[in-house]
Parts: sequence; C-alpha cells; structure tokens
Amino acid sequence: MLAQHHKAEINFTATGDQEIYLGWYKIGTVIRIESQISGAFAEDGGINHIAADWGWGPKVIFRGESSISKRLKFYGYVDPTSNSYAYLFATWNYSSPGKTSTNDVKFTIYSETNFDVNNPGLFANASELENILIVQSNTGNVGIGTISSGSNSQ
Repeated sequence: MLAQHHKAEINFTATGDQEIYLGWYKIGTVIRIESQISGAFAEDGGINHIAADWGWGPKVIFRGESSISKRLKFYGYVDPTSNSYAYLFATWNYSSPGKTSTNDVKFTIYSETNFDVNNPGLFANASELENILIVQSNTGNVGIGTISSGSNSQ
C-alpha cells in the first residue's frame, strides 16, 4: 500500500455520460484514485495508481477493478506553465439504455503531495492516459501496456 498523506474527495450524482475534472498535482508523486459508481447500470469501482516523470504526461500504472475500464477512463496533460505539474480528468460512460437514471459517482484521491481539486484545468487539452497494467476481477482479464483490457493480444 502506498503511504499518501493528502486526501481529496469528489462526489456527485448525475445522469448520462460525464467529464470529471479531478485536479492538479505535482509530478513525481503517485496518485491513488479509489472509485465507486453506483446506481442504474453501474455498481462498480476500482483502485487506480497514476504516475508521471518530470515533463511527461501521466500514465495509469495500475488498474484494479471488476470491469469498468471501458467505461471509466482517465485523461491528463502536463501543465504548460510548469513541467512539474499535471492535470487529471476522468470520463464515465453511462450505459443505461435511456441514460435517464442517476449514478452516484465517488472518487477518493490520495497523494504524497497536495492534490488540488479546485484547479481543474481544461479538458480540451487532455489526452487519454495509457494503461500499463489492468487487472479485472470479474472477467479474469489482465492487460499490460494497453489502453483497454478487451483485446486478445495481451
């Protein structure tokens, strides 16, 4: 287990697909994001570790979850004013046929240094993060160096 000293929480209830502004953090620390989504066509969650080196965009170095890697995706970019900081985002693909029922979305974010949820950045500047290791409990899939664990070439 990583020994993070800072904790931030993002909680909301919404319908439909979501762009989620997570925040801004200092590169060089590992970010641990625990997610839990409940409601119609949801009931899922996971643990994600995100890391980056100075001047390089963040990557999801570990995803441990049941099956949501195709629905919950992470995005980010290096702060253009300082190669020492990065912005993080997520998207949630709501799979309800009518997208009218609500989902409760909760992220608990842990980091060694401050994680500023009040400095959201611009989602338009972000790119989807590469997933290095994906472990899915209910599908039995493991993916290494992939965007999605749905491929047979892992």
